Amino acid sequence: MNSSPPEALPPGAARLRVPLPAPYVYRSALSRVAAGALDAVGDLLLGGNAVSVDWKKVERVAVLRLDHLGDLLHALPALRRLKRSLPQARLDLWVGPWGLELAGLFADVDQVHVAEADWFKRPGRVGWPWSQIWGLGRALKAKGYGAAFELRGDLRHHLALYRTGIPVRAGQALTAGRSLLTHPAVWHSHLHEQEQNLSLLDQAGVPAAGQGKTPYLRRDAVGEREAARVAASLKLRGRLVMIQAASGTAAKRWPAACWAAVMRGLPKGVTPVLLGAASELAEMQGIARLVKRPVAVASGRLSLRGLAAFLRRADLLLSVDSGPVHLAAVQGVSVLALYSGTNRAEQWAPRGPKVRVLRAAGFPCSPCELSTCPFENACMRAISPASVNSETRLLLKGKP
Repeated sequence: MNSSPPEALPPGAARLRVPLPAPYVYRSALSRVAAGALDAVGDLLLGGNAVSVDWKKVERVAVLRLDHLGDLLHALPALRRLKRSLPQARLDLWVGPWGLELAGLFADVDQVHVAEADWFKRPGRVGWPWSQIWGLGRALKAKGYGAAFELRGDLRHHLALYRTGIPVRAGQALTAGRSLLTHPAVWHSHLHEQEQNLSLLDQAGVPAAGQGKTPYLRRDAVGEREAARVAASLKLRGRLVMIQAASGTAAKRWPAACWAAVMRGLPKGVTPVLLGAASELAEMQGIARLVKRPVAVASGRLSLRGLAAFLRRADLLLSVDSGPVHLAAVQGVSVLALYSGTNRAEQWAPRGPKVRVLRAAGFPCSPCELSTCPFENACMRAISPASVNSETRLLLKGKP
């Protein structure tokens, strides 16, 4: 759904727009040419290495999803497909350190492994820490996998996989390196990330399997007790509208005054609950002071497991693009996501049975994939509190 029309931006804004992968995700033309040259050389030296697979004989499978929490949650349908298609196989998931706690809740994974991946670290990313890349390859090789699926399309991961000698290495070469894979997949611009992952399995020849109705996440007793303690300490009663106002990317944030206006407009009998990390507590308390009605602040009081259970108590989650919005959506919680022009919502927005996405269209710079917006988050400011309140009332009434 679109909100108010965008403000006029300078003609230079259009230059910030990132092109769709064709076939590479690099912003600059020079990087795309370099990636193409690398792939051409790789094809010449290593091409023609596709192998036939008898999936019934594959006993150990690795899935690499080393990036962030939303990306990790988008892998759930592919993980279920693998588990149901290959019931004889052990399914291991490799994540960055930040994904370990969450991945421990995944119902279709047999074991979770951590790989240091500072190229995804927030803050303080390191582009090419070679010791970590080679270390990832050594760790994967030691497990004796029959197949590995790399869901990011990252050259660093492909280099690590190539060194393992794993017989089946499937992935998308969005940053080059297709010759390092036995099953390079084609990226389709019209597909959501969850569908991209499933398409990768299709292209690798993995048998089809339904998703079923079993929850993707395990119920966790420790997380349930933590959520109950926090709810009791905050004296939460009645209907709850939880709010994730913070995001790890500054360009995805909505103004504090807008959040305050939304909370002031919530129906009587509804308690607003501000979420967030411990580092965001002061910011959330500042927003709460603007509201002029009781607001519960849960920032810094929940682990990821506790947050998963806590979100299930919500009648509605209002959120910017963030890990919690995906965590709520995948659990069937009613969600209204305020989406910036930083990324393509068609590819990255949360998926779930009760998800609505509110965004402003028409910005020439979208998608920009920038961490900081040079136009003071104009695409987010174009979403009005009135439109959020209108959608909130409908969702609280159970209307689509």
